[in-house]
Amino acid sequence: LHPTFIAHNWADQPFARGAYTGFFPPGVQSVPEYWSAYREMEKLPNVFLAGADYHTGFGNGYIEGAIRDGKRAASQVEGRLQARHHRPPLVPTV
Repeated sequence: LHPTFIAHNWADQPFARGAYTGFFPPGVQSVPEYWSAYREMEKLPNVFLAGADYHTGFGNGYIEGAIRDGKRAASQVEGRLQARHHRPPLVPTV
């Protein structure tokens, strides 16, 4: 096997612009409909999006936000499964 290395310059990407995390263009944060959709973790029935850039609390864009958002998503999925099967929680909720 020969290792393969791929170099990528994020600064050349028009939508990333070199940022290591997501950011909003001017004006987006003042649109209430956007924020309600952004805060909702379940984007489609039974489709949950989680990650550092989706986290709306402390740690947005960093590993802290990814961990917090992943725990929140797992808790919501577990709650959905428990409701379907009427089982007690496997782990304490956060």
